[in-house]
Amino acid sequence: MSVSSPNVAQMLNQRYDMLCRVYRNDCDPVTHRWRERTGLRESMNAFFAWLGHLPNPNGPRTIIDLSQYIADSVNVNQNKQNAVATLTFTHPDAQFAADFLSKVVKTTNDYIKLQNRDIQRRYVENLTESAGKTTNVEQRQAIDTLLLQEERQYMLTEVDVPYAAQIMDGPTVVPMDIARRMLVIYALIGTLVGAGLAACRSLLPRRWLP
Repeated sequence: MSVSSPNVAQMLNQRYDMLCRVYRNDCDPVTHRWRERTGLRESMNAFFAWLGHLPNPNGPRTIIDLSQYIADSVNVNQNKQNAVATLTFTHPDAQFAADFLSKVVKTTNDYIKLQNRDIQRRYVENLTESAGKTTNVEQRQAIDTLLLQEERQYMLTEVDVPYAAQIMDGPTVVPMDIARRMLVIYALIGTLVGAGLAACRSLLPRRWLP
């Protein structure tokens, strides 16, 4: 599950205005205007960007910034034996941390579902078309079997249930270093492996693939 995908970041921002919320020190939540970033480090970055004819690094934040923030901040530890992953996210604001991690997991799940819905729809359409053109009885039976499997997979993308992952426990706020007053959020998610989907696709002749 790619929680740091730019497409996931785009969906997060569209749904929850997450770019401005993450970089709230630089963004006005009412007007959504970005404040100018100043300081020695920012000035040096701007100078080197000017030398290299690169875009201003101190300009408004972009979806790539949000994607990189998630990649740097959300740590995913996958247990290969039981397909359970532990997500950790450290932030000084406990309420924001819990809300942010929950939204990242939900949005990633929804994005994967939308992507697979389109893929499954095309597989069902192609198999239906192939079945209508096939006169060989054995081949028609094989196509019908594959079509039934693909239709079941397609139906899973149409219902409002966890698709790519399901939250098992969390998010839970746990205090860490009291001196720094940092917090860590733990969320256990059970990953639903699409082995059946992959197996079905591997059986399809190339001429049936979109």
